[in-house]
Amino acid sequence: CAAVPAELWESEMFGYEKGAFTGATGRKQGKIELAGRGTLFLDEILELPGQVQPKLLRVLENKCFERVGGVQTITVDFRLICATNRDLEEAIQAERFRKDLFYRLNVIPIHIPPLRERRNDIMPLAQHFLSLYSQDMKKRLEFTSEAEQRLEDYDWPGNVRELRNAIERAVVFAAGNQIGHLDLGLGSNHTTHASMPAIYSPMPNAANETMPLREAMAEFQRDFIQHALNQNNGNITVTAKQLQMARETLQRLVKKHRL
Repeated sequence: CAAVPAELWESEMFGYEKGAFTGATGRKQGKIELAGRGTLFLDEILELPGQVQPKLLRVLENKCFERVGGVQTITVDFRLICATNRDLEEAIQAERFRKDLFYRLNVIPIHIPPLRERRNDIMPLAQHFLSLYSQDMKKRLEFTSEAEQRLEDYDWPGNVRELRNAIERAVVFAAGNQIGHLDLGLGSNHTTHASMPAIYSPMPNAANETMPLREAMAEFQRDFIQHALNQNNGNITVTAKQLQMARETLQRLVKKHRL
């Protein structure tokens, strides 16, 4: 839901007729109509704009709607699944979400426990992300036993997104064929990444220059490390601690990029 600007929500959900607004050069079906007799999934439902909430409620209650700028009533019969990682009842109390829509949606609530309560899922997910990003970077990597233990012990306050990002970061910076526990950059369970260096890495001008993903990632890695070293006057030990990686790994990367 957050990916759609508020002013476009109605036309995205319900579609529109030709001439409904400037730029509407033809009829377009909305997400609800396209769902047909299938399933429509709305992620981050709390981001649904307030003016759209009653209209969605009417569709759920009456099983019909009109396109923007249209008069034809369209009958629908679809399954709606919504997700959020925030407290809906708190949003209702703060009047950010309609109570009647909440009760209409809350037919079969499914609570997905955080990753820290599903520790048996951590390594299968980690191995999946390792395989995915290793393939992208054309590397052959594996976790050390210490890294696997660290992954399983960490509380993952950011859940699967944090796990995925940690693995991607480790793959990008991997200089050998193994990822150790220090390469994961997790720190303690209460560590934030506020101490990580700010970095500006100019990207290629899409209009004038393109490069393979592997080369772009290598360029970013080199610039990132150079920036961090400059911040710490070239001190390898301090920079490795700031980047939350093993000192030996940083030394290999410095040598690799001839920094």
